[in-house]
Amino acid sequence: MQHGNVLIPSKKGLFLYKNTFQQESLLRSDASYKLIYALNGPIHYDLSQRVEKLKVNQFIMVDPFTPHQQLFVEKQKFLIEINPSFLKDVNESFGVEPIDIAFAAVIQLNPMITKWIELVIEMMTLEEERSTADVSLIP
Repeated sequence: MQHGNVLIPSKKGLFLYKNTFQQESLLRSDASYKLIYALNGPIHYDLSQRVEKLKVNQFIMVDPFTPHQQLFVEKQKFLIEINPSFLKDVNESFGVEPIDIAFAAVIQLNPMITKWIELVIEMMTLEEERSTADVSLIP
């Protein structure tokens, strides 16, 4: 996919698809969960004093307030940020005691997640193209 950068924010989180960016970012920590996905090339992230090197179609889940820094992205990256209150609401909807959810922050590869991310990116880019076309029609 060779679409431009797309950002879709909401109260529950955001979707970010990037193929143009600065290679390095600042070390930061914030209140959202992150799913970082390597689309067409490797991504390197510093997570709590260790460097994780994702290969194509691999992803990692990062907990809130985990210090993280993007060190390198070869081609494209897909990122989902999730508001912790949204995950808490989902957890409670299953009748589970409200607890803080934590992920292991290990690199994973799952063909079903890959298919889902491909679908989400296609939907995002179609929405972006539709929004751009609607704006260009306004006199």
